[in-house]
Amino acid sequence: MPVLVVGAVVLVVVAILAGVLLYGAFSDRAAGGGRHTLSHPVGLRPVAAVYDGPCRSGDLAGGGECYRLGGGMTLAAVDDISVDSGSNGDSVVTLSLRSADRKRFTHLTERLSAQSPPHNRLAIVVRGRVVSAPAVVQTITGGQVQIAGNYTEDEAQRLVDRITG
Repeated sequence: MPVLVVGAVVLVVVAILAGVLLYGAFSDRAAGGGRHTLSHPVGLRPVAAVYDGPCRSGDLAGGGECYRLGGGMTLAAVDDISVDSGSNGDSVVTLSLRSADRKRFTHLTERLSAQSPPHNRLAIVVRGRVVSAPAVVQTITGGQVQIAGNYTEDEAQRLVDRITG
C-alpha cells in the first residue's frame, strides 16, 4: 500500500508534549538544543498539479503519481521527529521544526490552507522523490507538525525513515 493516499493524508497542528521521545529516527544528533541533522535536505514544496505517470520533465514521482511542484523551503535539520499515537488509534508522524524555519513554514501553510485540492497539498521531497504530499487543512504556527493518514505504526516509521534519509 503506497504511503501516499490522496485525500487520506492530512497535515494538522498538534500540541507536542515536552517529553516527546525520539524513536531512533536519526543516527546523528547535532550539538545543542536537541537538533537533529537530516542525512539529506528535505524539500517542502506546494503541489501545483498531480497526475498519473509517466512523469514529464521537471516533475517528480512519488506513490505512483507525478507531481508538478512550486517553490517552497528546504530543511537541513529538525528539532525532533517521531512516531506517535493519533487520536483515532492510528499512528502519526510528529515533527518539530527548528525556530529558524518556523516563520517561513507558517507563511507557507497559511497560503496552502486557503487553497482547494490539490493546491492545498505540501510535497515532502527527499532525494528528488515525493515521499508524502499531505493536505494542509489550517495554518501551522509554532513549528509543531503532525502528518496523519490512518498509518499503522510500521507505515509511520517508514515515513520517518524516508524523511530522515
